[in-house]
Amino acid sequence: MGGSFYFKNNKFDAQNLYISNSTSIYYGSIFYVEDRNKNYHSSIENIEVRNIKRTISSDNSGIIAFLIGDVNLVIENFIGSNYKCWKKANCILFSLVNGAFLNLINSKFDDAVIFNEGPFFLKLDSDNLHYPRAHIKNIELTNINHFAEKSSSGLGWIENGELIVENVIYSTNNSMVKISNSFFENINTGVTEGIFVSIYSGLTMDNVTVINSKFNGAILNISPMPVTITNSKFDNIQYSNTDENSNLSVIVNKISNSGSLMIANTTFSNLNRYSGFKMELNSDCNLKNVTIENSYFEKGFIYINPKIIYNAANIEIENSLLKNITSYRGTIIHIEPTDKLNQRIIIKNSTFENNVASEFGGIIYSRAQDINENVQFIDCIFINNKALSGNISNSLNIKSEPIISNKDEIIKLNGNNNDFITNPTKINLIKGSSHISIYSGDLISEMFSFNILDDYNNVIETSNEKLDDLIFYKLTMNDTYNTFVSGQMNYYCWGVSCDLPNFKIIGKPGNYTFYFTITVFGKYSKFENYSYPIGITINDCDNETHIEHYRENKSIKSCYVPKCQPSCNKGLCVNDNICDCTGTFFKGKYCNEYAQLKRNIFYDNILFIISSILIICSVFLIGKIIRHRKREIIRNGTIFNYAYVILRTMKRNHVVCLLLDICKKLGFSLVFGSILVKTLRIYNALIFNVIILIFGYYYIYCIRNLKEQYRESTTVPVYTYIIIELLLIFVDKLTNSLIIKDIFNTMGPIIYSILVIFYVILTKLNMLHNQIKLEKELERKNQSRISYKIRRQFDDFNI
Repeated sequence: MGGSFYFKNNKFDAQNLYISNSTSIYYGSIFYVEDRNKNYHSSIENIEVRNIKRTISSDNSGIIAFLIGDVNLVIENFIGSNYKCWKKANCILFSLVNGAFLNLINSKFDDAVIFNEGPFFLKLDSDNLHYPRAHIKNIELTNINHFAEKSSSGLGWIENGELIVENVIYSTNNSMVKISNSFFENINTGVTEGIFVSIYSGLTMDNVTVINSKFNGAILNISPMPVTITNSKFDNIQYSNTDENSNLSVIVNKISNSGSLMIANTTFSNLNRYSGFKMELNSDCNLKNVTIENSYFEKGFIYINPKIIYNAANIEIENSLLKNITSYRGTIIHIEPTDKLNQRIIIKNSTFENNVASEFGGIIYSRAQDINENVQFIDCIFINNKALSGNISNSLNIKSEPIISNKDEIIKLNGNNNDFITNPTKINLIKGSSHISIYSGDLISEMFSFNILDDYNNVIETSNEKLDDLIFYKLTMNDTYNTFVSGQMNYYCWGVSCDLPNFKIIGKPGNYTFYFTITVFGKYSKFENYSYPIGITINDCDNETHIEHYRENKSIKSCYVPKCQPSCNKGLCVNDNICDCTGTFFKGKYCNEYAQLKRNIFYDNILFIISSILIICSVFLIGKIIRHRKREIIRNGTIFNYAYVILRTMKRNHVVCLLLDICKKLGFSLVFGSILVKTLRIYNALIFNVIILIFGYYYIYCIRNLKEQYRESTTVPVYTYIIIELLLIFVDKLTNSLIIKDIFNTMGPIIYSILVIFYVILTKLNMLHNQIKLEKELERKNQSRISYKIRRQFDDFNI
């Protein structure tokens, strides 16, 4: 260790050194410096090191210096030249380990040839506890030729440390690399800058085969120098599209803005790449007699994205076959949105066959403006290319399509059966009128339907599988002060049409404009005519058939026909679910509840007084009847009729209704039952009532000629009862008025009850009174006769 100097836990200073052809098998061909917790500061000034050659295999790190531990070394004014390191010979000039610090000022290195992989100038390595640091200022590296087979670093390789570099000049000699008659197989690695890397050197590849490989990175990584590939084959080369640097996985990555690439008589097949080229501006790429087949390019074979300057080269393809290429948009050319292209893509006499894009553009997908002068297909053949939209081309609009020399012949032959499609450019009204007249608040949704067309009048069908692919729109008015849109204002298109959702327009009478406006374009690009106007006239409200009221808006009235659900029955619907029950016998929200009867208090009181007086009279008569109960007279049941009348004056409930029926039947049974049929009268059936009345009337009529002592004075009461009952039956059937029914059902029983009392009970009582009087007179006379006989007998006895 330390071919010239070895320092361990020591401080040193050196000046004006010249060292040549110094080496060491282990660390530090010139300086080995180790410091363990001493923190010594050492310095070297004005040192020149020349003619260092490493020809044997060695892991020696640090040709100039190997620093480990807490070393602090300052090197100022260093000159080095003529370095050569063969394969497997470590050629790192400065190696810093753990906490070492190097301050390198004013250095120059010239003429180096390195064949070993890894860094050339500097390496920082750490044990994750102590971190090395290097400060490099004013350094010039010239004529550095690094021919490593794997990824290498010209300046530094850092694994946990700090590197600060100021004012660096790095240059190499122009050179040419030639690879011919070579075969490469099973190249499998992670991330690489390129399988073939030519930095500031020309590259010629002839009869080269690369197959069955997988890596993330470019196949070719080239410099401004010319690159030529002829008679070669690249087959079955894959990459992982999950890597963050997957956009570098291309065929050719050109990192400078000049130079040229020519590929001829070469086949690319079974490739899985991000795209074909990543080349900067002012680069030229020429492909002649090239076959590209059975491959997948995530962004298409030629991907152009001006925003990130991804592939800005001029590309010309001639006499080539592009076959069985797949992508999701634009299998051959994919151009992102831009106002102007600064490059040219010319494809001549080439064939495109069986290429498939899962979405847009079987051959070309473009969202750039005016590319027809920049992208041209001259005398090309298109065979069975497919895409969901645009088998050949899907462009921003018809003016921005590429020039396809035989486009007219293709359209004439196939009738533009999905061959040429553009981004949506206009909205078409398929249902409805461009101007309508409505009332404020009318439902609009069923009046309109739209679809979206491209420049070829193809109907754009929106995908419903992904949320990001949906086209959304909104509904607006030109005058938001005097109009208001009620309902769902934002919605999305479904399938081939955009049907409006349920909404209404509320506004003051006048002329307005209603807009159908696309707000989210899904997988399509925004287009100019994304809004469709509809003229709308809001008429004055017709108050004869409609009503005007604040319905959907607090400041603008709606004009509408009120709707009531459920219906208002016999009432009038005067507003939504508001019924007017005036003129009906019903009440409630929907006029389906019977109105509570308002009693006539005066009438009820008169009936109550009359009935009460009659009840008192009936009680007196009942007392009379009880007193003379052994007499053969009719029983008195009129008190139940009076009770029936009083109940008629009361508010109806279940108990009152039950008592009404009981009093009605008992009154009739006790009064007229004994008169007519004595029994059998207890039901309220109409036919039965009529039959009873007919039989009663018949029997009364038959006994009209009987002697007075064999019949009662029942003719007037019975006839009156029959007439009144018939009248009550008709009233019950002909009217629903409870008041009228109550009048007839109260006055009728009072009338025939009074007649019964007068013609039957009072008559019988009068007959009873006369009979009692006659009996008393007869008894008095009999007593007089008996007394007379007794006196006579007594007088005769005295004689």
